[in-house]
Parts: sequence; C-alpha cells; structure tokens
Amino acid sequence: AIQTTPDGKTPVSDREKPIEREEYPMEKILKIEGMMCPRCEAHVVKALKAIDGVAEAVADHTADKATVTLTSPVEDAVLKAAVEEEGYTVLGIE
Repeated sequence: AIQTTPDGKTPVSDREKPIEREEYPMEKILKIEGMMCPRCEAHVVKALKAIDGVAEAVADHTADKATVTLTSPVEDAVLKAAVEEEGYTVLGIE
C-alpha cells in the first residue's frame, strides 16, 4: 500500500514510514528475581517511583514481577538499573 505524508500528497516508501509514537500512560512489566517478601516489594517500588516518568509502580514478590505505569518515555536500562541497585536481578522487561 502506498502511504502519504501528513500533507496527503507525497508518497512515502515502506522504508521511510514515520515512526509510530508510543502512547502514554504505558505499562511495562519487569520480571525480577530475589524479592522474598513485602519489604522487598517496598524497596523495588520506592526505587522505581523515584524515576522521572514513572507514575505508579506495583511489585509482587509471589509473581516475581513489578508493573510500572509510565507517563513519559523511560529507557528499560534505567528501570533495570534502579531495581538492580536495590540488590535484585531483572530478568526481562516487557
């Protein structure tokens, strides 16, 4: 299919498609190893909420995960570093 630029006139090749913008708020799920109790959850939540762009964070040690709600772009590496500074291991981010 031929796409056009916003002016509706100029064709855009498949290689030049505009990058889709992510919509916010957005959720990311972090798979975390090492949380053993509600106190561990609190450490992870506090670390994640301290990051600019994180509106909410909920950790669940029984599911080995934390869910963050972002209001602006936050690199996965920043989320990972915050959790790992608290002594936990991030196995993946979805």
